[in-house]
Amino acid sequence: MPISQARSPYEPARLTAGQAAVTASSSETTGASWTRDSASALAQENPLTAPASSAYASASLVTGSPSVTAWVYFGQLKAVIDASAGQVTFNTPARWLGEEPGRCVLTVVFKGVTEPTGAVYAQGLDYSDWRALEYAPSPDTEKGNLHQQLVTPPQTLSLGESWRYSAELVAGSQHLISTTYSLEFQGAAGSQQRWLVNGQAVGCDA
Repeated sequence: MPISQARSPYEPARLTAGQAAVTASSSETTGASWTRDSASALAQENPLTAPASSAYASASLVTGSPSVTAWVYFGQLKAVIDASAGQVTFNTPARWLGEEPGRCVLTVVFKGVTEPTGAVYAQGLDYSDWRALEYAPSPDTEKGNLHQQLVTPPQTLSLGESWRYSAELVAGSQHLISTTYSLEFQGAAGSQQRWLVNGQAVGCDA
């Protein structure tokens, strides 16, 4: 069951009927909003003075199963794809990767899936704001792994805005929901954004 059929890195992913029942994400907002056009102005007002950020961050999530684990990945497109090499194959055209290797992306990978097919759904994520950076993932498990479709953050953000999401695995008799992970937008310098992913600093492009 594919999550969506995304057509371009800037087109919103489409919710399936099952996802339509998922509640919209909640966020806490402080400070001024950020857009691509306002990046330079915000960089001058709110320069990033924190230590250099990593290209990506990952964190383990509890699934309630002793044999199935889940990991959230957030960061630069190429870095996330490279970090997941040998585990899952992303359905992202090479052209997109070549044009925007530093683009901010999010995914969750479930490992230890025993069913031959399945899907991973984002819980609480608003697909009208978070847009797909991958065509619908294959439903076939890969070495026991399945991943959530790559998405990129909203184009308009507020300093200090944060989210808490989880992921759902549906694969035959396996139906698991991970614990939540947190994302927080820390600001931008030009097109370079700074995020906290479960407290880990990440730098990636808008």
